[in-house]
Order: sequence, then structure tokens, then C-alpha cells
Amino acid sequence: MLHTTSELIPIGEKSGGSDVMANVVFVHGLGGHNRETWQYDKGDETSFWPQWLYDDLNAASGGMSHPGGVWSLGYPAEVFQVLFFSRERDDSIPQRAG
Repeated sequence: MLHTTSELIPIGEKSGGSDVMANVVFVHGLGGHNRETWQYDKGDETSFWPQWLYDDLNAASGGMSHPGGVWSLGYPAEVFQVLFFSRERDDSIPQRAG
């Protein structure tokens, strides 16, 4: 599914908790997708490696309740739209950078 708006998507149940020591945000490139870009096998939901990172960070917590939050940023990234229609969008890459 292509993104029509920007969206920060939490990976794992506790990515938004107040006791998080650090956050990792995955940002795809032009033509990318917030989930498919980070999957080894598009047909296998378990091959989503941001989830692996979240699981590893939180399994090796060393007594902390929740050491790491992992997020994926979804945003409109179709090359044609970004290059030619970016000035008309409030959430385009050039607008967000500005």
C-alpha cells in the first residue's frame, strides 16, 4: 500500500513507552515502503528485520523494563510525485526537510 500521508509506526508493543532509553527510526528511500523495504522476503511477515532488532534489544535488557523503541516512518515516496508535485504537499520530503 502506498502512503498518502506521513506516519510514524511503532514496532513492538512498547516502542512508545516513557521508560525507553533510546529509539531507532527506520526511514526508507524514494520508491520505498515502511514495511516492504525492511523485509528480506516480501511474502514472509517474519522476515521483517526491524522486528528482529526490537526483539533483540528488549530480550537483552539486563534488568531494564524497556531499553529500546523501534519505529518505521511511512511517507509518500513515489519518485514521480516527490520530484514533480512536492511543493503542493504539506508532508512531502522537501516540505518536511524545510
